[in-house]
Amino acid sequence: MPEESRIPDELVRRFVSPRAAQKWYESEPLPGFAGATAKQLVDRARGDELLDYIKAVDAGVFS
Repeated sequence: MPEESRIPDELVRRFVSPRAAQKWYESEPLPGFAGATAKQLVDRARGDELLDYIKAVDAGVFS
């Protein structure tokens, strides 16, 4: 499955609503990615790195 199609599913599970997930995806600068947002990472073909980041957050690495 292409990374771009996996990301929305991964995000919606972590937020109260799809709208909150979309807002985070488009506007929240991510630590360790020079201030890039999740959307910017996907636009730069770095979606796999974003998924790894999400998994690390879930594991408590960035808590």
